[in-house]
Amino acid sequence: MRLRVGTLYEVLTSCFLLICCFYLLGVSKYSVFASLMSFFLYFFYRYNQTFFSFLYALYVFIVFTLPVFFLSANIGVDYSTYTSYSEYALYYISSYVFITVATYQIVTFNKHKYQYRAFQMFYSCGCDTIKCRLNVLTIILLLSVLAKYYLHSISHFRMLDPGQVSGTVSYLKIISQFDFLVLLSLGYYWKNGFRDIVRKYYVLTITVSMLSAAYSGSRYLFIFIFIILFYNHFHYFRSKFLIFSPVAVFIMMIFPILGIYRGSGYSLGLFESVNIAWNSVDIISNSIAIFIDRLNYVGVVSVVVEAYKDNSSFLYGYLDNFIGLIPRLVWPEKPIIGTDLNALGIQLGILDGQNTNTSIGLTAIGESYYQLREFGLVMAIFQGVVFGLLERVQASKSILSHVYYFYIVTFLLFLDSYVTFLPLLLQMSMFLFIFVYWFNKPITR
Repeated sequence: MRLRVGTLYEVLTSCFLLICCFYLLGVSKYSVFASLMSFFLYFFYRYNQTFFSFLYALYVFIVFTLPVFFLSANIGVDYSTYTSYSEYALYYISSYVFITVATYQIVTFNKHKYQYRAFQMFYSCGCDTIKCRLNVLTIILLLSVLAKYYLHSISHFRMLDPGQVSGTVSYLKIISQFDFLVLLSLGYYWKNGFRDIVRKYYVLTITVSMLSAAYSGSRYLFIFIFIILFYNHFHYFRSKFLIFSPVAVFIMMIFPILGIYRGSGYSLGLFESVNIAWNSVDIISNSIAIFIDRLNYVGVVSVVVEAYKDNSSFLYGYLDNFIGLIPRLVWPEKPIIGTDLNALGIQLGILDGQNTNTSIGLTAIGESYYQLREFGLVMAIFQGVVFGLLERVQASKSILSHVYYFYIVTFLLFLDSYVTFLPLLLQMSMFLFIFVYWFNKPITR
């Protein structure tokens, strides 16, 4: 296989930048980790150029690489809770990421040759025209807005204790995110020849989703809309990434704005919260503080590794996945499963003992070491296989594969604990298949 001139240019440019980086930052364990990890993630994305490769590279870069880079360059140290990281933890993180990527590459070899027939199947619902489906999606959007309104009225989005959530509220929480399903469906139709027809519905859904998410005070609901739009128009945004990347600085203002809004108990209006945040928070400092502290997961992993590296006993929390598959109707005394990330944070000294409403961002990497020590790298192989198999899902090119791929990739990538991932994955898959099968039949033009 001949090496393209463009690829050779990228390699030479990267080597030059690497040398400059070492010269400017000094050859330390932090600068070496930050530099090599950055280039490894960049070439992983450049080789695949898929939504997952981009999102995975960006996620690992932000939560693991960027905080180390800031510390090595002595930038924004005052904003960070951590002043050093375990060298052994950096080795473990690097090994985990490398094994995940290598496994993914093996599984995705000839991914277009093997496709899942289930994502081409459908059942007819008598709604085979684009206008009929747009009407159905509008009703679903309305249900999502009503669910958000009710959850907002009972201050659900300010609750941090899972014990406060009833069964009815849990279902309403699922319904409140139906607008994500609508956005993904409209994005699929936009890309497949119905742009002129869905344009006004698309704009309406984006506007309503953003307003309702802001009204609810949920930062997750608001920021996730941008991730969906990036996914729907991935090939466009990736080519303009450097142009749109400064927008992230303004998106980060969502954190203080909605923090003020929720902190006031919703007594302040949204516009008042925006005005207070805009006048009291520096945009650049706010962005650095978020990237170096709030999104800093390498610090948590470092603490976990240091605390347990001399402990040879394993935990068996991953077996809870099989317990979670048993319905409580069959086993009424089924124990509550999962890792208590609040208790673990207090135990490790990351959280104050009086803080019972905050959990730590352990991530799959930190949890793998916490559960299995060095053998936790087996989870890297598992993740690589799962993400590789999901890449074959997208190759089906149906609306079901478009929606399912996004939901499961983002769900598994941002999941802090894999102790209960199997029952959650099963529930989500059942819901998506039942619902999206309605729309999986080709549209009658």
